[in-house]
Amino acid sequence: MFNDHFKQVWKIVRRLPGWMPRDDAAFLFDAAMAAERLEGVIVEIGSYKGRSACIMAFGGTSEIYCVDPWQDLGTGFPLSVHDFWNTVNRFDFKARIHALQGRSADVRPTFDKPIKLLFIDGNHTYEDVKRDYELWEPLVVHGGWILFHDYSVEWPDVKKFVDEFSDIQPVVHGCVAGFQKGSTHARQ
Repeated sequence: MFNDHFKQVWKIVRRLPGWMPRDDAAFLFDAAMAAERLEGVIVEIGSYKGRSACIMAFGGTSEIYCVDPWQDLGTGFPLSVHDFWNTVNRFDFKARIHALQGRSADVRPTFDKPIKLLFIDGNHTYEDVKRDYELWEPLVVHGGWILFHDYSVEWPDVKKFVDEFSDIQPVVHGCVAGFQKGSTHARQ
């Protein structure tokens, strides 16, 4: 069941451009709320038009760093950082949502902030999901969340990677799967 706060948020964000169904959005929103008790920032790998960044912003007051090349890398999806900012600027989030334009592997060497919530939703090949995880996971604080979007049979490489590194079933809601760093859900 969705809490009243999320129901109000969903009435707003469901009309935003992007792909984030209600069940996925609820998990992401709840994770952002839960992460508020931790030190660090939120990092999103793959931001498209900013819908999921806004969902996380509604879930708390944390700084959110969105990593995306905002260009078509052979996916067929037209991307523009201007589309991202058009979404974010509908709300009062510009001071705490930051766009880091570039590929995840290129941005990571310049980023050193502790992460309390890592949301991986970039390219969905096995190699890219693994690379994003291996590059960014070392910055996730103990007790921080690591979430993967599109954990489903429609995106078998995402599901395969998550299933391979987990000892038991991850926490799954909709097509978002995740672990808390340091929990018994993920290998250390």
